[in-house]
Amino acid sequence: MTSTQQRAELQCRNWQVADDMRGAVDGWDSKHAILVKIANRGANG
Repeated sequence: MTSTQQRAELQCRNWQVADDMRGAVDGWDSKHAILVKIANRGANG
């Protein structure tokens, strides 16, 4: 398996895990929550 194939497989798996973790939450809601956490960490650190 080439590194390009491995990268594509890993990216696909990452999206599957993210979808499983998010569950029934709308994509925008989870994105907003993550961006707020990142912004708060940047402001505090």
